[in-house]
Amino acid sequence: MRRWTFGIDADLVMPDDLNGRDLAVRLWEQDPTLKVVFMSGYSPDVAGRDTDFFRRNGSCFLPKPCPSRTLLATIRHCLDNRS
Repeated sequence: MRRWTFGIDADLVMPDDLNGRDLAVRLWEQDPTLKVVFMSGYSPDVAGRDTDFFRRNGSCFLPKPCPSRTLLATIRHCLDNRS
């Protein structure tokens, strides 16, 4: 049975000079296997433009708002991603 470590980063833009990307990098330093779904209310063209970053880290990007079915499918995809 495979064990996954998973975290959801609530948003790419967060208060107090912290952003979701920096938080994920800090968490990956402690656990490089952590899977992250980045979410943002900004358009994917703006918030998700650094696709190399997402690909390198095996993370996913999801624009907000989204239906719960889309969130679940994205989490499943992120968990199944072997990168």
